[in-house]
Amino acid sequence: LRKYWKDRIQATPVELDPREVAQMTDWVLELESNYPAAVDFLCDSTLPELKHTSIFSDLKDSDLAERQPEATVKLLIRLTTQGTGIGPWECHYLEPLTQKLIDTNGPSDLLHTLCENLNRLGCPGAMALDDKIAAS
Repeated sequence: LRKYWKDRIQATPVELDPREVAQMTDWVLELESNYPAAVDFLCDSTLPELKHTSIFSDLKDSDLAERQPEATVKLLIRLTTQGTGIGPWECHYLEPLTQKLIDTNGPSDLLHTLCENLNRLGCPGAMALDDKIAAS
């Protein structure tokens, strides 16, 4: 899988399209033993088109945020980047996930970036979460 994903990122035989990357996003949670590497591959891929996804609810229900905070913050930053097709309807998953990451002392510089993305999405608690990072 690693070779396939790496080849597709490099457009061999063809570049990944946003819909394919969206499907591959679901793989990340299934690759628990290789979660950080899978997140890195996803971050190097084309932005996914996430019109219909359960990744945020699945991630919220998992313990990956506590076990792998840095990889999880990187994943969330990538998936909340403008252009992925998600919106404020995902805030009820994203805000508790971000709180978990703050509680586990995730990397503060990355958490600030995530909070900026959440604020841009229209998540009502984004700025309060950002304030908690500075306080922790």
